[in-house]
Amino acid sequence: MWCIVSENKDLPIVSSELRSVLRQGSYVMRLLDHGDSLLTTRNLATLNTLANRPLSVSWIARINGFTQAAASQLVNRLEADGLVMRRTDPQDRRGVLVEVTPKGHESRLIEAQRRNSALKEYLQDLNDEELHKLREALPLLNRVFSACIAEWTPPEMVPPAAPDNY
Repeated sequence: MWCIVSENKDLPIVSSELRSVLRQGSYVMRLLDHGDSLLTTRNLATLNTLANRPLSVSWIARINGFTQAAASQLVNRLEADGLVMRRTDPQDRRGVLVEVTPKGHESRLIEAQRRNSALKEYLQDLNDEELHKLREALPLLNRVFSACIAEWTPPEMVPPAAPDNY
């Protein structure tokens, strides 16, 4: 079942254009990895995934679309950098959870601020009306994406909507 069902004739066009814009946005986020970036997009996405709750490596892989092996290697690197730590799962003593360290939270904040500043440079090219329209669209986009996430993700794994402006 899809997130939104409607007979509106604009839906196919809007969904196609939205996917295109999201692809461009994803590309821009990866471009921001260069320069004075503290964290790659993949590292930042993983820290953001863990920001509100610890998760197993298998859940990190599933939520971020990584293979189990890639997620494990990533967690090893983040742990070596002091950004995450592993701990025993209190629900299952055989299981291990990964959580963000204080250094990881600080790195997330610094990197988010750097990326926000970089994007701000391009938003300055918009006039007041365009910026207002974009700002008005953000809650709608958040609602659409939150509905998709809620539908396609097990309830215990649904992240809070737009956490901490990341």
